Amino acid sequence: LNFLTTETVNRDDLVPSKNLHALGNLFHSLIWFMRQLMSLRTIVEDPLSPTLDSVLEQESAFTATTPHFPLLPPAPRSDELKIPLTRPMALRFDALMRTYEQLAEYILATLRIDTRCRTIHFLDLAMRRGNYRVERDAGDPDPHIMDLNLDLGVCDDCANETLPPKERKFVFEGLGTLMEHLLISNARHIRFANAVGIKKIMRNMLAMQQNMKTITNVSQDADFERAKVYYGLFALTPREMLATIKRRPQFTLEEYKAMLNFQCGVDQAAGEKGTLNATDRNYHTYVTELHALAIEESTE
Repeated sequence: LNFLTTETVNRDDLVPSKNLHALGNLFHSLIWFMRQLMSLRTIVEDPLSPTLDSVLEQESAFTATTPHFPLLPPAPRSDELKIPLTRPMALRFDALMRTYEQLAEYILATLRIDTRCRTIHFLDLAMRRGNYRVERDAGDPDPHIMDLNLDLGVCDDCANETLPPKERKFVFEGLGTLMEHLLISNARHIRFANAVGIKKIMRNMLAMQQNMKTITNVSQDADFERAKVYYGLFALTPREMLATIKRRPQFTLEEYKAMLNFQCGVDQAAGEKGTLNATDRNYHTYVTELHALAIEESTE
């Protein structure tokens, strides 16, 4: 989120669905391949050691005129297939395994980051383009929230088909916390909100909560309790909200100001011009008090 600053995630920044499955399959194949190679790894005595010199001289077919080739260590006496390695060869082998392991980690990190990018993308659309000053309750969440749930469902299907349980958990772990953070911090992008619009936001939360519980099976990661408290402030008057800040502030100055804008009917997309048309003529007084409380909090 810090890297984005004023930018946002576009649809073109997301990994296509078919590529998600390809990445998951590649991760699965890499893990299988590494396990097979490690099961073949065995260390034998250095073939150039004095104890083996005489044996190698007898078994080698090279002559004085034959080009030099590295001598392979003798295979272990076993019916089980193994790759006999000297200690220097084993070090190079292990370095190669670490390269494969690092590639697998990159794939898993890409899948994890992509789920977060999808969340940022669709929630940003829902906040910037969604209509939250409505006269009648439609009963449905915002279309962009429905698209987010569908996309995350595709990601979950891909993870279920290609990833072990531990890695699948890693991909989605903490996603609900990110959603809750965005719901609060991105309130400044909502142009207007009235009582019916706040209900719509609550419905968005419920839809995401149910979807996340299906994916993660962890209710604590998708309870959105903090976001519910934040949007519950709308039911208070500006004066009552300022009183709660005096008692125990829970959100940032910008987050409280966005809620104050909702309460006073300020057009947040219009910048300073929007404050001139606030429905509550005491708006500027509330803003001054809010800033004073923020300064008081920072000096304590």
